[in-house]
Amino acid sequence: MWAGIGPKLTPSSVAVYSARPPSTRPTTIEGWTVREVRGATAILDGPDGIWTGARGDTVPGVGRIDSIVRWGNRWIVATASGLIATP
Repeated sequence: MWAGIGPKLTPSSVAVYSARPPSTRPTTIEGWTVREVRGATAILDGPDGIWTGARGDTVPGVGRIDSIVRWGNRWIVATASGLIATP
């Protein structure tokens, strides 16, 4: 669950990637959204509450976080179960 505010962010602490869209549409996990991203940590809103996680962390209900990327004006969190995105 949300434990507090993390370290102060600088522009160099957030990775922004530009990539081609995949040829097949990935699965979006129903009931989950990305509330915000602070540094390398995503704040996720799920059916059982709010969770935070970084790449490599395991979030109950969605599994391991594989990546957190900015896609246009949205954040995308890729997990073992599928994608979680900003609304």
